[in-house]
Amino acid sequence: MKRNQFIPLVLAAFLAFSLSTFAYADDEEKKAPVLPFEVSGYLEFMHWLPDDIENVFEIYWMVLFLDGDYGDWGVHFDYRFRDRPLGSYPENNFIEEAYFYYKTDYGNLKIGKHYMPTGIVWDHTWYGPIAYWREFMCNSNYGFIFEGAAKAGENVKVGYAAGWYPSSDGLGGGAFYGAGQEFDYGLRDALVARINPTVTLADNVDFTIGASLYKATIKDFPERDSQAYEVDANLNFFNGSLFVEYIDYDHDVDGPNDIFRGDIIEVEFYYDILKDFDHPFFKGLAFNLSYSKENLDGGNQFGLGELWLPSVVLSFSDIFSLRVIRCDWEVEGVPIDKAWYFIWTLNF
Repeated sequence: MKRNQFIPLVLAAFLAFSLSTFAYADDEEKKAPVLPFEVSGYLEFMHWLPDDIENVFEIYWMVLFLDGDYGDWGVHFDYRFRDRPLGSYPENNFIEEAYFYYKTDYGNLKIGKHYMPTGIVWDHTWYGPIAYWREFMCNSNYGFIFEGAAKAGENVKVGYAAGWYPSSDGLGGGAFYGAGQEFDYGLRDALVARINPTVTLADNVDFTIGASLYKATIKDFPERDSQAYEVDANLNFFNGSLFVEYIDYDHDVDGPNDIFRGDIIEVEFYYDILKDFDHPFFKGLAFNLSYSKENLDGGNQFGLGELWLPSVVLSFSDIFSLRVIRCDWEVEGVPIDKAWYFIWTLNF
């Protein structure tokens, strides 16, 4: 069975099982059915205006979240649909995350398909920095992870996570340019650990330092070891934040030479100019600037160069917004993507 035939069946089976467990409200007159999970999501339209080719207007994707909480157990499901396939995604519909979890006093154990903590999950960009295109952000795979947080003093909280991922889902932004860890379904037995203490410095001001370690085997062209370490620092202050991340990675061949190794740095500034602004037709205005760069150190792979992503987000209501992005991406002077993006988002 093809992937695009299988995914709707998984979704249908999940809904059928959930609907069969309907609970009913206490209202004896109406007996209104209550879903055993929460439904949310968003719809995004993308208008892409590149500098040198025809523009594109399309549904970038529709995202559907299903979340259930059943005492000590819970479930999360993230289904996505697009007008057409994009990059490494072979079909126009796919499952981004699907897992159940067990809650303890020390954290949650997740089992299924979920994001690996090889750094922060996401920043304030929409397009994604180079760390995303190299599979170090929003990279979901099949496995087990335990994650939680504990207080270590009056103003200190320490987050932690450790996971094992036996196999890859074969999807991710990096494969769009043939650049990521999971160029195919080759990732096996990935071990990931992360720690990120946060210190509260004042009201609405906190500082976080994070560190992640990653090690895996890639079983394709040719089989090799893959490892990386990541450090990051994030200062949140009132309406804004300043974020810095550094990633060093090394993908070894089973031989004397490396396929490729290198490092990535990102610096990002975010500021919500009109936070909590209340107007009937205009709710907010935020600015974001991200710069990321990759440096290669040997091997026969191409680098991903430098990527500038300034953007402005205009919120017209609690559920409707417009993001305007300028993308300037070059690799050794060769343009990869130079364009304006207009992203219309409707949350539900």
